[in-house]
Amino acid sequence: MKFLLEFLYLLNIFFSTYSLGQGQTYAPQNADCPATSLIRTAGTVASGNQALGAKESLYIEERRKKAVPEAYREYWRNVESSVRRNRARLPEYVKSILLGPSDHLPRVSGALSGGGLRASFVGAGILNALDGRNQTSASRGTGGLLQAMDYLTGLSGGACLVMSMSQANFPGIYDLTLGSIIDETEGWLADMDFVAPAGLNRILENPIFLDTKWWSTLGFQVSQKALAGFDVTESIRSYSQPFPIITSVAESPGQGPIVQRGDAVPLSNNQYEFNMYESGSWDPNLASFIDTAYLGSSLENGQPSKAKGCVNQFDNLGFLVAASSNIFRKYDAFATLFQPKSYRPFLPALKGVLSLIPNPFYGLGTAEYLDRKSKTLSLMDGSFGGGNIPFAPLLVPAREVDVIVAFDAINITQPTIFGCDEPEVPLVIYIPNSPPTDGSATATNLPTASLEVSQYRALSLIEGGTKLATRGISNDPIWSGCLACALVDRSRGRLEVQRQGLCSDCFQRYCFHSV
Repeated sequence: MKFLLEFLYLLNIFFSTYSLGQGQTYAPQNADCPATSLIRTAGTVASGNQALGAKESLYIEERRKKAVPEAYREYWRNVESSVRRNRARLPEYVKSILLGPSDHLPRVSGALSGGGLRASFVGAGILNALDGRNQTSASRGTGGLLQAMDYLTGLSGGACLVMSMSQANFPGIYDLTLGSIIDETEGWLADMDFVAPAGLNRILENPIFLDTKWWSTLGFQVSQKALAGFDVTESIRSYSQPFPIITSVAESPGQGPIVQRGDAVPLSNNQYEFNMYESGSWDPNLASFIDTAYLGSSLENGQPSKAKGCVNQFDNLGFLVAASSNIFRKYDAFATLFQPKSYRPFLPALKGVLSLIPNPFYGLGTAEYLDRKSKTLSLMDGSFGGGNIPFAPLLVPAREVDVIVAFDAINITQPTIFGCDEPEVPLVIYIPNSPPTDGSATATNLPTASLEVSQYRALSLIEGGTKLATRGISNDPIWSGCLACALVDRSRGRLEVQRQGLCSDCFQRYCFHSV
């Protein structure tokens, strides 16, 4: 057993330096520091100076100019056709907003929860339901919304989905997860038993996308790019995919003793986010970011060490997704749940493992920034700091998000709209992993600690997720219309138009009303 653990550890290191071609590896290395500052101060809401990074701001601006208007036109055609087939009609303002000038278009984003392979595959089904390239989704009136989103965030299992989709050039869900002959990819290798010799050989033979410090138990093969940094794919160059973000939380020195049930750190600990341009935290005690390409550089008060200089190629995507989905700080909660049982004997050796990154914010921030005097960031699963859905990046006022379509892999009863009468915050369209309305066996109830999924089960999970996002409450025939009403509601409010007709009815049925 000791030999196996040592072998798996070395195997993980091997993947961190996986050869991308003859004479090329992707692993941390010393590099010249840029002439410009490595750290960007993001500002705070209280100071009135919160701002996006220049590259992110440009991406969103160009996306909303070049891709989003046509996406909404296509989405409108789909939803109008679906609603009319069910003998209903949307208020005129829905059409005028979706087909109107760009400054009236909704600012919609998606958030994908954690929950292991269940979150990855069922979340993939959710995105499939919103993908205009899927003809079934288009005919149901939900397809096309994915193409119109500004941002897509994920943590843990959701982070695997978000980053693999982004770096695979934003393919259709079935090509991404199950493989594509055209693109010569095998999809996600979630059916691989890496404990068996055949599984180890398959790992060695294939470039895979590492999820967590589970020593390759979840293999997400997309391309060799998954073991490199963020690649500027064609879909990024053309601004045709939502801006991807993943999150993680840190265990910090001096943190408070009060930890919510199910969490591993207090709510006061910092939330960190990683995107293709920057990594850092919007929390007001830090509000700083480093260029993701130089993540891993040892800085003090924002300046590189003269002795060490800068580091690049630390932004290995497998490692960053691992930082978002590392569950081993809470190993005890999962120890008896891992499936198959053959994994359990060696898992105790991983108890407490954290994803460690040199702290680029050493010496920065306010006195309330707990990692201010720590030279290492100790990162873990993004859900261990107070929430299983990555809302935090989408609640940043500078991002101006109107609506969040949130998928929660936890089993809750029905879709709900939150914030219906609170225009100062984003509206949340909450789509939980609810059971089938006909009382049949739940197709999306895979245990969080499952480490293998057969292709047949994967397909079932994806199809189950697609149904979750297209059925509403009790297979509501006009759910697609209600979804459209929610998407335009913040724009409607800014135009000072009253809710009308079908939209009024939808908000009565789907809005959360506190007692």
